[in-house]
Amino acid sequence: MENNKRLSVKAKTIKKLFAYSGNQCSFKDCKEFLVDDGGTMIGKIAHIRSPVSDGPRYDSACSSEQCREKENLMVLCGKHHDIIDDIDREAEFPTDLLAEYKSEHEARFKKAESALIARYADMTANIEPTYPQTLHGLASILGISEMVECEEDIKGIRLFADQLAALPHDARGFAFELTKRMRRRNTDELLVVDVTRAFDLTQSELKEMIDLLDNHQIAIHFMKSSSIAKQPALIRTVFLKI
Repeated sequence: MENNKRLSVKAKTIKKLFAYSGNQCSFKDCKEFLVDDGGTMIGKIAHIRSPVSDGPRYDSACSSEQCREKENLMVLCGKHHDIIDDIDREAEFPTDLLAEYKSEHEARFKKAESALIARYADMTANIEPTYPQTLHGLASILGISEMVECEEDIKGIRLFADQLAALPHDARGFAFELTKRMRRRNTDELLVVDVTRAFDLTQSELKEMIDLLDNHQIAIHFMKSSSIAKQPALIRTVFLKI
């Protein structure tokens, strides 16, 4: 593991941190806002464990990559950010204490988020997809007139709609955006590195998303490269034109 190097925090991590901050400093009992009324970000992201050896709470067992993960970061007002990062006051703010501050603070807003999701869960579960009676539009796009009123093709599209409806919201959005990207490139394959960078995902996160789609029988496949052939890893989909 690479250590003693400060890596930039990923954009998606910053979004999650601020979302769970409730626009409020994570320091215990502090009520300072992190974004002012004009939209200026005045909060600061602090490391619980420093990524560099001359910083507060450095832990050689925590890699540079782990140090920029959400679990090691908290958002504070400028005042408390500078206080906890004062190397001369390191003993006052040990790792366990800051982790406790973060956990208690974020739990308040995650609980509110969970309550909101639960409130609308039944409503969204009752929303049924609109099924096609014919396939005029798709037949026109594909140039296959025989499929316009083909019962087998119509049944397949209905099944696909049901599978998409059952997907978690983020996975459904990923599937659509991935296929749109493929369509713009006029291909049914993309390099894994292209997808990870375009969607700001690690390979592990991408693999989890692909596994989820496969579990719902959505035809996207993650193909690892061959160590012998030295071929780049690819993402393949078979419903690009739907």
